[in-house]
Amino acid sequence: MKSIYTLLTIFTFLAVLGSCKDDKQQDNPEGDQSTTEKVSSKGPTEESKARSNSVMARVMSTSDSKTFASYIVTSELSGKLLSEKGPFTVLAPSEAAIKSMDEEFLKSLPRSENKPRLIRLVQDHIIEGDHNTVSLMQSLKLGPVTLTTLSGEQLKVSSNENDILITDSKGKVAKIGKSDIQGTNGVLHIVDNVLGMD
Repeated sequence: MKSIYTLLTIFTFLAVLGSCKDDKQQDNPEGDQSTTEKVSSKGPTEESKARSNSVMARVMSTSDSKTFASYIVTSELSGKLLSEKGPFTVLAPSEAAIKSMDEEFLKSLPRSENKPRLIRLVQDHIIEGDHNTVSLMQSLKLGPVTLTTLSGEQLKVSSNENDILITDSKGKVAKIGKSDIQGTNGVLHIVDNVLGMD
């Protein structure tokens, strides 16, 4: 009789143990996900790191180039500055420089019919190559420096004491202010005038 009670106790224990295992599997049918996640998550990729430190990321995170950053996005050129190897030099007009432009023109820029003009404005401020202020000053010691923008605009670089000046083909002059904001695929300078536009 005692052995029957012992057997019943063992069977009951095994039945309870089996049902507990089933409950656990139903709660987490795919196994222990936290272990899987720990194994599979390796952190950010090299590509995502490069994008988050790109020259486009620098334009977006610099307070004095927020409006120009929105122009780059609207003109669909942000992908180039985010993920292409470059390097690129961005001469971003400051907030004050953009606000000094004709008010009606600024209001009309985001309209779809003016997209070609917006693209041109953005391209007038992007140059292929990494032109930091040290390399520009060094180049000026050897003679005149001309930079060609993505739009084909010719920019002449000159210096006035410690200032670096950029002159477009129409004679408009912009001074580089905050400078050498380095990204993984280029450099950002803030300029005090909008170049290239009529």
